[in-house]
Amino acid sequence: MVLEEGINQDFEFYFRLLKDLADGICIANDHMKIVFWNAPMVQNLDYSTTEAWGQSLVDLLQLRSAHNEENHFLEEDIRRMAFEGVVTTVFCRHRAGHSVAMQVRINTFTDPESGCRGFVLIFCDALAKGTIEKGVMELKEIAYFDQLTGLPNRRYLEIEMEKHLSSFRRYHIPFGVLLIDIDFFKKVNDTYGHDNGDRVLQALGQTLLTETRKDDVKTRWGGEEFVLLTRLSDPDKLIAFGERLRAIIEKAPVEIPESGITIHFTISIGVTLSRPGDDRNTLLKRCDDMLYKSKKEGRNRVSGLF
Repeated sequence: MVLEEGINQDFEFYFRLLKDLADGICIANDHMKIVFWNAPMVQNLDYSTTEAWGQSLVDLLQLRSAHNEENHFLEEDIRRMAFEGVVTTVFCRHRAGHSVAMQVRINTFTDPESGCRGFVLIFCDALAKGTIEKGVMELKEIAYFDQLTGLPNRRYLEIEMEKHLSSFRRYHIPFGVLLIDIDFFKKVNDTYGHDNGDRVLQALGQTLLTETRKDDVKTRWGGEEFVLLTRLSDPDKLIAFGERLRAIIEKAPVEIPESGITIHFTISIGVTLSRPGDDRNTLLKRCDDMLYKSKKEGRNRVSGLF
């Protein structure tokens, strides 16, 4: 049966929609005979609409498990997949004889007027889907991560800070903020060059990754400034946390073996705790004030306001 024959006007729009979808659509009746085959199915498997119509779904597609090519799907397997309603990666037979990896979801349908029943198979290119998903992940990485240090960036910090503030307002869970700045970083760049200045930034980023807790949010705010969010909420412990980071950096110079250079550097830190009524700007302003205090008092120190 050709679906286009006698199709009533109410369904013409939906029929055109099925034909024009980017995903491959194959519709089979309850006897597993193909009654609809859209253009993407022709492109993916090279069987024309005329060739596909009326053919056995099982025989034409020869669906096989992507995890075990010897596992050929029978009618009962297709009915089970339709019942489960899950997306499955399968191999389909191309007209030329080779296998094509596809992702398929199988749904059942029943026409309430005629009682006609059948199956709708929705296919997409598994490789293309994987490529798209990988591309999305790469774009997220570009959007939210600093490529030099590997740390999350300013945009990511802003999102995480809003989450922390929301939890603080709703559940009264305080959190600490540390603003870290490399002392005399311009002098480092001027003396050793920007490439070696980048190594200093990378070294600090690596220290923040290895010397903080897993749930601490470590970010590069911009330039030589870094920001940490931590669930430490005791002022003394927060200051001690900053002091520990400061001491580690002071005792860990960056070695440049190919040039025989050793770069000693230090950091200054401003620390604060979240307060009722805080927003991102007020929190960072207090941190910045405390960082300025550390710089004014000689650098290589930690200052806090609670």
